[in-house]
Parts: sequence; C-alpha cells; structure tokens
Amino acid sequence: MQLITSTTRLLNAFQTHLASCETVHLAVAWASVGFPAYDALVNAEHKIGKAVIGTHFYQTAPEFIEMFSNSNRVRFVMNHSGVFHPKLYLFKYQGGGWACIVGSANFTGGGFGKNQEASVLITNGDDPKRTFLDTALASINGYWNDAVPGKKIDINRYREMKKRFAPSLAHAAGQFGTGKVGQLIEEVEVLNMSWVEFLTKVEGDMHHALDRRIEVLEAARGLFRMHGTFAAMPKNDRQGIAGFGTEVDVPWGWFGSMRGAGVFKNLVNESPQGLSNALDQVPLDGQVLREDYLAFVERFVQAFPLADGIHTRHGLGTATRLLAMKRPDYFVCLDAANRRNLLKDFNVSVPLHDYEGYWDKIVERLKLANWWNARRPTEANAAKVWDGRVAMLDAIYYDFEA
Repeated sequence: MQLITSTTRLLNAFQTHLASCETVHLAVAWASVGFPAYDALVNAEHKIGKAVIGTHFYQTAPEFIEMFSNSNRVRFVMNHSGVFHPKLYLFKYQGGGWACIVGSANFTGGGFGKNQEASVLITNGDDPKRTFLDTALASINGYWNDAVPGKKIDINRYREMKKRFAPSLAHAAGQFGTGKVGQLIEEVEVLNMSWVEFLTKVEGDMHHALDRRIEVLEAARGLFRMHGTFAAMPKNDRQGIAGFGTEVDVPWGWFGSMRGAGVFKNLVNESPQGLSNALDQVPLDGQVLREDYLAFVERFVQAFPLADGIHTRHGLGTATRLLAMKRPDYFVCLDAANRRNLLKDFNVSVPLHDYEGYWDKIVERLKLANWWNARRPTEANAAKVWDGRVAMLDAIYYDFEA
C-alpha cells in the first residue's frame, strides 16, 4: 500500500499500470481532455473494461463525451439526484494480479496536474482475501448499470449547459476572467460588508458628497426615463450624462469628470447616435447580462473614429461613465480618481481597453457581495443609495489627489 500526494507520482503510477495491465476499469466524477493521462487512455482504449464518468455540474468536458460517444466500454452518469463522486482506477493483470488507485483525483488535467490531491495505491498483495477487489468490482458494476452510453447524450444541449454553469463554478474557485486570480473574495473588505456596513461606509464619504451623488444619479435616471435614448436628449443633458455638463442645476462632475476627453466630448455634442446605440444594448431595468454589456462595448468602440483601420480614443473611463449613469446598480465609473485604489483592493489588473476584464474581474465580483444582494431598504435615502450601489463605490475608493 502506498500513499501518493504528488500529482507527478500519480500520473507516473497511472501510466505505468495502464501500460502493463490487461484491463483497466475507471469510475470518476469528472473527466477532461488534453493532458498526458487522457492521451494514454485514448491510446489504450482497447484495454478499457468499464469506465463510468460522472457529469454533475456539467464538469466533464464535452470533448471527452464525444471522444467515447460510440464506445461500448464507456458510460456516463446523467442522474443528477445526487453527486456521482468516486475516483477509482482499477488495473487488472494476466494471472490475477491487480492494482488500484483510489483517492481524491478526478480524471482531469487538474487532478493529474496542478491540484493538490491524495490517493492510495493498493495491490493484490495488500488484499489476500480479495475483499477490496471484490468490493471495487461490485461498485463499478453498480455504477455501470446506472449509466448510459455517450451516444444517448444530447451533446449540443450538454455543451450549452456547461457554458451556462462555467462562470459560477469558476467564481466558486476564485477565478474571475483570465490571467491573475486576484484577491480572494473573503479577503476583500468591501465585498464582505453587510448592507448596513456598506451604507455606513458610503455615508461616511470623507468628501461629504452623498447628497450630490444621489442628485446626479436621480437626474440621470430621470433623463433616461423621459427621453428613452441618449441621442434623444438635449445636448446639455447629454453633456451631463457624459460627465462634462454645466453644473448649474446638477453637479454632474461626480462619478468621473470627462472634461478632458476631447474626442468623446465631440461625439456627445455632434454625433451622439453611435454612443446612444451602445447604451440601448443595456436595459434600463432588470438584470444586465454579460452579453448585454459586450453588445454595448462593441457599439461603443465602433462609435469612435478610425485610424489605420482601428477605432481609437475610446476607453473604460468614458464607457463606464455612461454605464454608471444608466445602470448605477451594476457599473462604477472606473476613472483616474478611483481606479488605483479599487484595483489595488481587488488585486487585479484592468488596462484602459480591457473591457472584458472590467466585467469579469470587477462586476462579477461585485455581484457576489453581500450588500449587492441585499433587499432594497424601505428608508428613502438608503433606497436611493441601494439603487446606485455599485456607482457609489466611487465614494469609497475616490482619491481626491489622484
């Protein structure tokens, strides 16, 4: 009997026994493709006796199902009334010898690579009465009877469901977008605040600007309600929404002043339709989806002038200013006055043109915050803060000297 705590040793044990055994049986919760153990199994498919693969949470790769969809040696557990969760690799040799790896490792690139796993290698020498072997075989046979061939799975539907579940599973593992993982949610103070704590923090704005912030968001909301689209607004109102309007009636400079964005200002003043088309992709009420946001981004970028075939002079500052005015419950204007503090707190990098990174690394994190998911309060002023709760992060992260 041998304890295996290194995935390198696990891979070596799997490949060694697979190469020399007569038959291999598998029962695992999930399987993926594109790692050495998978390649070895594909090459030794003729050795598979019974392989039973779980699909709970749609974690098993569709490509794995497709690879073995016509095999009569591989089946998949589709019953999701409970989690199918074994990790058992049984190798049988000519003459009655056998070896079995059982532990925590799924048949995935992570399980045989970057994860921290623990498994036990047991052989026939550890089980002279065959109790372990008989139990393992009986278990695999039981799993087999509850599973179905891959060809009975609607692979297109499965693929869509996996795509739908993937972000939530990644977030649960601390992954938001690609690249650097960033700070764990439980380590970011603002994401763990209760609604009361968040409200207290916003009300404690050292610049004493809460009333003015509320005034801006209410004015913006009223303009979108009244006119429907950005392009339909009078020029002075568009200027206010865009962050460079006169402040006689509304202190539009809060939530990101865009007075220095020349090309953007010209679009707002003279050619607002492109920006308006972009904002139309984001609903004024209800849920905002990633697809809505990306549709906005596509049209927002296209609204800017071309130079050598590339749209230029756009960026997250002006984009998120517009978004924060229309949907302050989802978007914070990421500008020079707050981006350094916010990104430092989240420990992420979001360059000025990384639109997908803004959603994946910031918005998706914020949507998991306790205060974001809190019920709308009944007290009038608190309700106004709740309606613009993400944009109000500016009150927490604003650096007057930036």
